[in-house]
Amino acid sequence: MEDLFMSYQNLSTYQRLNRILLGAVLILATMLISVTPLGWFAVLPLLATYPLFAGIYGYDPVVDIYRQGIRAVSHAITHIQVSSHRSKHV
Repeated sequence: MEDLFMSYQNLSTYQRLNRILLGAVLILATMLISVTPLGWFAVLPLLATYPLFAGIYGYDPVVDIYRQGIRAVSHAITHIQVSSHRSKHV
């Protein structure tokens, strides 16, 4: 089961590194900035978990949804173009 999950990755190495660095910066910002409202101590680490896990596992569901949307729009445009070029004569 673990092999099946780990075999599907939709992020390149560069994208994975960027997400890991972003998560680390958000966590470090929480630790290093001393004058902040208490809410930021809870929000920044929570925000950091998403890019960290996406970078570690190499899978980002938002990227997957985005790519599916792009494919659907591309398919719709192709369908419109093909149907508009059909002959009107019987």
